[in-house]
Amino acid sequence: MKRLMRLGMLSVAMLVLMCGAAGAQDFPVRGSAIVPNLLYQFWSSEQSIDSYITITNITNVAVKCRVLVYDHSGNDISSYGIALTGGNGNWATVSTGSADFEIPAHGSRFFHLANTYPLKSIIAHAIIEWSADDAKLRKALIAGGWTFFVMGNSNFSHGNFLVNHGDPF
Repeated sequence: MKRLMRLGMLSVAMLVLMCGAAGAQDFPVRGSAIVPNLLYQFWSSEQSIDSYITITNITNVAVKCRVLVYDHSGNDISSYGIALTGGNGNWATVSTGSADFEIPAHGSRFFHLANTYPLKSIIAHAIIEWSADDAKLRKALIAGGWTFFVMGNSNFSHGNFLVNHGDPF
């Protein structure tokens, strides 16, 4: 009986370990960088502050990207994020309400918090993570950003920054 219980406990432990490994395989992080000093405040379509991050894939293969955003209280607000790409006369949405999206070889994406959350003031930081099927890749992304103000009919940038000093990660 004791042996049967031990075997049962071992089976449960193996199942837990296998499930954890399977979840980790979904997005095996190969590299990451921290993005500090993100600001967001939305009063109206004529008055807002928003931080944008441009992320570029510098490799010859597609890369999976995840942008995790944490607010001033440490809450995960990644679901507020929108990933965009260029388009004909306007931006095209790649992903909304999710931290995950793909960047094609030598492609770029734009990431910011959606301006659909009125009367919120957020001080945040982000963690950009990437994964790729090519096990030989060591560094795949570069990134930078800026904070953008809208005041009435005036739109202006309030400063640019490089993620990871502009170095690939």
